[in-house]
Amino acid sequence: TNIEVLELLKERRNRKVDDTNYSMTIELQNREYIEKKTIDYIKSTYLKDKSLDSMKECVKALMDPQFNLTEAEIVQIINTCPQSDVEFYLIIEDCSDRLDEDQMSRIKEITEFMMADP
Repeated sequence: TNIEVLELLKERRNRKVDDTNYSMTIELQNREYIEKKTIDYIKSTYLKDKSLDSMKECVKALMDPQFNLTEAEIVQIINTCPQSDVEFYLIIEDCSDRLDEDQMSRIKEITEFMMADP
């Protein structure tokens, strides 16, 4: 998920600061630029203040067999936190065939929990 990516990039940046022998080749400058842009993007989303623990709780809840969601669908739900039926239908393949209204409501509750303040 994007939360895991953010944590990984933060760790990498912290290690670089500690490394006094760190020299900036063109390749490293490009990677540094991409990492910074990625961090900036994730920090601009609702995920900026979320913890790995809250994300893991949501993943665990979404992995409930009653939903029958794929790993890719779970990652997309965590990363985008859909709020409308249209967004869910774009993420979950054959949504109307696979999920009933109660299941959709439960998934929405889980995403609302994810959106809540940390």
